[in-house]
Amino acid sequence: MSPYVHKNIINGIQAMLNFAQDVDLVDEIMDQESIKVVQDIEETDKIDEDLGAKIKSLWNDPILMQLWDRRSEFQIIESFAYFMENIDRIAQPDFEANLQDVLHVRVKTSGIMVDRYNINKQDYELYDVGGQRNERKKW
Repeated sequence: MSPYVHKNIINGIQAMLNFAQDVDLVDEIMDQESIKVVQDIEETDKIDEDLGAKIKSLWNDPILMQLWDRRSEFQIIESFAYFMENIDRIAQPDFEANLQDVLHVRVKTSGIMVDRYNINKQDYELYDVGGQRNERKKW
């Protein structure tokens, strides 16, 4: 699950930087060096301590805080703030996602997925339907 946590953080910080560019605020962000590094990373990259520090520096910038307040104007997961509060832990080399991380992570699904569980001799089925607009016709 740890790669999904890293992916959520990378997608989130890049979405914020893209929005900063869209509203002509990117040049007002103090740590321009970190912007260049973060814009060039892939969503599949692992967040190490150095990259974590750069992401944290950007998150703590007053411009990004203003943009976070405007998050209804661009697409970003609500749990991004949770991950940023925990970026120091997540950037550690031995990071393993804990229960709270798993509950906050977003993993895109497509179509309809069914998981079956048996708990205390009781059968359960959990249906996950892709929630994006283009997936809804499959419901």
